[in-house]
Amino acid sequence: MEIQEQGYPGKETQVKAFVREIRPPKEVLAVWRFETPPGEQAQVDWAHVGYVVEDGVRRKAYAFVMVLGYSRFRFVAFTTRTDTAELIRLHLEAFQLFGGFPKTIHSAQVKPTSRRAASRASRAGLTPGSNTPSLSGREARAGPR
Repeated sequence: MEIQEQGYPGKETQVKAFVREIRPPKEVLAVWRFETPPGEQAQVDWAHVGYVVEDGVRRKAYAFVMVLGYSRFRFVAFTTRTDTAELIRLHLEAFQLFGGFPKTIHSAQVKPTSRRAASRASRAGLTPGSNTPSLSGREARAGPR
């Protein structure tokens, strides 16, 4: 690192920490909220939330989040697996909580598998949000959050 060549004994992480403290905060841009009708869509994503020790092995921990578009009602589950079977299981849990599933599920990372999960939910007796009174009704009563 160039600064070490000039005699600085510290490491790169120390420099980054210092710069982070003195750098002015970034401006937050205005956010345009995208509105959808009840039962129309949900958004799905994963977030790495740290590490856990499972069976003596340190593993990455993830949050799976599904948010209904109209009400912003959320399903959050924590897991150490991100395989297809786990993704489908978590979709089914979310659909069970919501009382149905939306017409579309948006996520660049999991879109094809979301369709598979919706298909399995349909076979399990759950119906799309537009035909599910409990989902549409819950979203209509809850209003935006």
